[in-house]
Amino acid sequence: MRRGIWLVVVLGLCLCIGCGRKTGVEGVVKVSGTVNFQGKPVEGATVVFAPEGDRRAASGRTDATGKFQLMTLNPNDGALPGKYKVSITKVENLGPESQITAEEMMQMVTSGKAPPTGPMGPSAAKAGEQRYHIPQKYGNVETSELTADVTESGPNDFTFDLVE
Repeated sequence: MRRGIWLVVVLGLCLCIGCGRKTGVEGVVKVSGTVNFQGKPVEGATVVFAPEGDRRAASGRTDATGKFQLMTLNPNDGALPGKYKVSITKVENLGPESQITAEEMMQMVTSGKAPPTGPMGPSAAKAGEQRYHIPQKYGNVETSELTADVTESGPNDFTFDLVE
């Protein structure tokens, strides 16, 4: 009798694992790129691809060489094919709060809460408490003039050369 119960439990677990829901977003393709400012790679910048339409936004963070890989739901999974407006920020908070995360930045940019002068949030309480390492115009999809067209066939490797 006990063996029968254990067999049912094990089979039930196998079914649950095998029939579990998928993680991630179907149709996502790999997207990478490089961010340079004044000809030099930008480390620690947040890159947000805000979709034109009702798709999900994607974001990433640059490494020491200015390279990034986008994520939609899972690390480095990419973005859905389509046209995007792009924002890029590198903000250093001089107050007691930490730097705004990529996820917070993506939420602000896609919800339209980021003003043209740059991102604002709980850690950005007063003027002068933040230092922008690249011009603030790049931090808003409406003023950055940066765009990307992600395709199913690729290559989806974008270079953003920012200037003062």
